[in-house]
Amino acid sequence: MLTTPANALKVRLGNLAGITDPDMGTLMGYGAYLNNLYARGCLLRYLAVTWP
Repeated sequence: MLTTPANALKVRLGNLAGITDPDMGTLMGYGAYLNNLYARGCLLRYLAVTWP
């Protein structure tokens, strides 16, 4: 199915299975996928592993 930019995915919150991004490849798991994010404030990331 051909999708035009007007009909393309802009935001998905939750299960990211089924999304293939040209830069990040096939996504999996839960999270947020956003096209053009404008944000203000503080972003915190807590990891169980060391950040590279």
